[in-house]
Amino acid sequence: MEELLMRALSASGEPVAVIRRDGSVVFVSDPMGAYLKVDPLRARGMRCEELFGEDLCSLAMCAVRSASCPAFGVSSRDGRLECRIIPGEDGILGAVVRLNVRDRAFRRAMRDLAFQRRLTGLVEQDPGTLMLVLDGDGRVLRANGAAGDLFRGSPVGRYAWEMGSPHQAATLREAISKGDGTVHLTCPTRDRVRHLVVRIRSMGSGDGARTLVLWGHDVTELIQARDEADVFRSALDQFSQSVCITNPLGAITYVNRAFEEMYGYTQQEALGKNPRILNPGLQVYLDHGISQEDYRRRFQGMWDMVLDPSVGRWEGEVINRRKDGSLVWVQLIVSAIRGRDGDLKAIMGIPVDLTAQRERAEQLLLEAYRAIVLIGEMRDEETGEHLIRIGSYCRILGEAMGLSDRVCRDLEIFSQFHDIGKVGIPDSILLAPRKLDPHEFELMKRHTIMGYQILKGKGSLAMGAEIALNHHERWDGSGYPQGLEGERIPLSARITAVADVYDALRSRRPYKEPIEHREVVDYILRGSGSQFDPRVVEAFNAVHLEMAEVFRLTQSIPVERG
Repeated sequence: MEELLMRALSASGEPVAVIRRDGSVVFVSDPMGAYLKVDPLRARGMRCEELFGEDLCSLAMCAVRSASCPAFGVSSRDGRLECRIIPGEDGILGAVVRLNVRDRAFRRAMRDLAFQRRLTGLVEQDPGTLMLVLDGDGRVLRANGAAGDLFRGSPVGRYAWEMGSPHQAATLREAISKGDGTVHLTCPTRDRVRHLVVRIRSMGSGDGARTLVLWGHDVTELIQARDEADVFRSALDQFSQSVCITNPLGAITYVNRAFEEMYGYTQQEALGKNPRILNPGLQVYLDHGISQEDYRRRFQGMWDMVLDPSVGRWEGEVINRRKDGSLVWVQLIVSAIRGRDGDLKAIMGIPVDLTAQRERAEQLLLEAYRAIVLIGEMRDEETGEHLIRIGSYCRILGEAMGLSDRVCRDLEIFSQFHDIGKVGIPDSILLAPRKLDPHEFELMKRHTIMGYQILKGKGSLAMGAEIALNHHERWDGSGYPQGLEGERIPLSARITAVADVYDALRSRRPYKEPIEHREVVDYILRGSGSQFDPRVVEAFNAVHLEMAEVFRLTQSIPVERG
């Protein structure tokens, strides 16, 4: 009889085990062995606690030994273990332990169903999410609340494509026919046009009938934002000033046509780059008379103000480099663009080209400087053309020495100030048609200090002041007024000294005849390392023929005298 019972339990395919009253295991089915990870044959004869553990076994034995607990059940991670007694003629024979896996599957299914219902409830309550259940022909069987506004009434029984614009009906009908597809719908409603992106999926078919689900999201605000951005970009494209927009990380996201024309970069070339591609670097600023500290303060101050939410804006002059390498001065306006949440969304730069304006200003300044210099010229009829030549010589020498264009330009202008202090020298000395005596020469030497006193303290005339004071200093320290030597003499004055001596020796004076070019060249070469800076003399030796040509061409230039 017992053997027959065991065979029956084994044939049932259920995960069960049989335990005697004394706690020994007499049978374990294959499914129960798989669950317990033991060999069913080896499990026979094991103790109950070895198979199920101490706690479960004590509960099972409770059911076996006491009629007050004829059955019990305990939940496990895979289902529910149940224990029931096996009665006999002489009392309880043992117990059957069974794993109820169907109970586990049922509970899991119920949990999944409850989750799906909660999810469906959220979808049905969300006004921005559309959900329709359709039959195979595209008629609405079920819809959530968001569908009512799109259909301007109850959607049930109507075709899904009725909610979109008429020209979109064919596209949506085709997607429904295929049972798969994504469609962008434009849906006129009572008060506005709504945009939806919908997805269609078939949920299966049988006996020729199909059920489809259509769900979608309202992207009206995104479309409006895109359209507004397009209008904004179109307006900026027509803007006459250059515009550059970057993301918060500094990558360029937009430049307009004026930017392309101003800098030579196409929008495709600029996108993704950092605006630093326009910065010519520190050396260019140094060449234009802007110190390293001013350079650092300028850009650090810009970012401090732009990133400060209470300010968010900076304006100032900077130098930019075009794609072709040419430089352009701009008045740069930089603004932070922040969202409603206060977070930085973008940075916009508007550079205004100052090139023409600066050229006009520099021309006016140059004319003013020359007017000042003419004050001295008016008292010395023989040196009118001398100043024009000195400026040209100094520029030629500066270029030969590899100095920047800005420094060479300044040399050309401010070297003409070298003798401005002569306005304080008496005519009897300045215009004397003879060589000066020692006392007169000492008075003449004061023109260096007088010139410095006239020009000092005026920022834009700083180079002119240092040239006026030092152009009679000598490399070996035997010059005047301070007896400076070597590189303690400003470079601008060392260059002007060579140019001044060359022109003075080549020119006719009341007290001397002009000297030929070759003799003057030899004189200056002999003075290298004593009277003149060897570097400047080396440059002079390379370009003295150009200087001779300047002297020749300026012999007939008329100079106006008041």
